[in-house]
Amino acid sequence: MSKIQVNTMTLALALELIEGVKTVQKDKDLPPFNITVVDDSGLLTAFNRQDGSLKGSLQVSQLKANSSALFRLTTRTIKDLAFGDGTNAPTEPGMVHIPGVLAVPGGVPVFNAEGTVIGAIGVSGANDDDDEMAAITAIEKAKASFDLQ
Repeated sequence: MSKIQVNTMTLALALELIEGVKTVQKDKDLPPFNITVVDDSGLLTAFNRQDGSLKGSLQVSQLKANSSALFRLTTRTIKDLAFGDGTNAPTEPGMVHIPGVLAVPGGVPVFNAEGTVIGAIGVSGANDDDDEMAAITAIEKAKASFDLQ
C-alpha cells in the first residue's frame, strides 16, 4: 500500500494525528487531552477537546502547536534553549519573552517526506512528558498512512 504524499497539513492527516493521541490516552490510561493541530503558519487545522479535559489546557495545547510550527522545533527544545537542559546553560533566554511562545514540552513539528515542516501538534492535559510522548507517538502512527519523516 502506498503512503499518502503531503506537502501541507491536510484535514485527513490532522484527524489521523488526533486519533493517534486519543489512542495513546486510552491505552496508557492518561488524563483527557486537548489536542491542537496547526499548519506551518500556526493556523488551526483541527482541534479535539476530550470530555473531562482541563479547560486551562485548551489554550496550552494551542500555544504548544503554534510555537512548534512557527519555530520548527519541539517545545521541549524551545524550553531547553530558553532555560537550559539541566546540563547546558540557556542559549536563547529571550525566547520566553516572545508573545505566544510556550516553552513547555508537548508541541511537536510534523515534517513531510522531504523534511519540510507542514505543521505541528500540541497536546496538553497530562504531565509534560506524557503530552510530548502522545504527540510523538501519534506522528509515528500516522507514518503508516502518510509519507512523513
